[in-house]
Amino acid sequence: MGDTERLVKKAAKNLYRVLEDPEFWTPEFCRTFFDWYDVEAHENPNSALVRGQLALELAGKTGDIHTMAKGHGLMATAYRRDAIARAGGEIQAALKLAGSCPCCLSDIYRRLGGILLHQQNFVEAKDCLDKAIAAYRELGDEDGIGRTLVSRGVAWWKLGEIDAALSDERRALHLLVPPTPELFYLAALTNQAAFLATGEQRHFVQAEPFLSGVRGQLAGIRGITAVRIVLSWIHGLVLARLGDRQRALQMLRNTRSRLLRRRQDAEVVAITADISNLYCDTRKYRSIVDLVSDSLSRLGDVSGTRVLLKNVLAAAERELDETRRRLAEVRNAVAVSVPTLNTCPTLSSVVTP
Repeated sequence: MGDTERLVKKAAKNLYRVLEDPEFWTPEFCRTFFDWYDVEAHENPNSALVRGQLALELAGKTGDIHTMAKGHGLMATAYRRDAIARAGGEIQAALKLAGSCPCCLSDIYRRLGGILLHQQNFVEAKDCLDKAIAAYRELGDEDGIGRTLVSRGVAWWKLGEIDAALSDERRALHLLVPPTPELFYLAALTNQAAFLATGEQRHFVQAEPFLSGVRGQLAGIRGITAVRIVLSWIHGLVLARLGDRQRALQMLRNTRSRLLRRRQDAEVVAITADISNLYCDTRKYRSIVDLVSDSLSRLGDVSGTRVLLKNVLAAAERELDETRRRLAEVRNAVAVSVPTLNTCPTLSSVVTP
């Protein structure tokens, strides 16, 4: 057993031990710990800030400027969902420490690209991710290139370049090999599903068999709940677009239940809108009223959506055609990891670890 592997097993028994025992205070262990954070933040987004702060404090214990720069970059990722201004501050702190170090800059540009994607700045995001890839290439770091391609594929997709997006994700799959966290490989697969589902007809016809194959491939693998949820959500929307409404509704309702258990409120709001859109197609307004009422009773105010959900409820109770427009307002108000296909005019972000 290697020393890093031994330390990982030791840390797993008591996570906060890493701040107390100097044995953990090395750049080598930090690299592994940062990878653990990226996986944890994706699987448990509600704990991202707390775990990110832990990672940053650990980086500070090493006294290594380059590790600390990467720690600030990681903390910027932690803030990207809810505190963009603070994310920017962490990036500036990271850049100040990094200087001209290509190893640090590659990591910082990759994380900044992900933040810009969340801010809907797709041209800037792609430019930033291009810089990260150039820096990784200078270092001969194919793993870093692969991780960045996962995010650049999203930027291409948002810019309407589906084929370039698919090319980046497929190339990422060839470059991402252990010990890289499986999350990045799974993200590349998930993004391909989203791109195929939202592309032209020549892309869309591949979406359902691709999704069925990937979900079968992942059967039996533990610890990837978030990925399974995203895939089942996309699959449900694809089935709806194919006209298989009963299977679509069953899959989406099951997915919503899992999101409720995980307390992912923004995602619950979004999938509530997606399911309600399907009910709209057959004018099942009573079902919309029941579903939206249930969400309002369970959720707080996510990105100001409580008022928007009440607008949906009022329209559905009166069986008005404007219900669909009100649902679009709800869906567009939250950024989640699933595209909306043809149910709303605006697409959201996909997976950007």
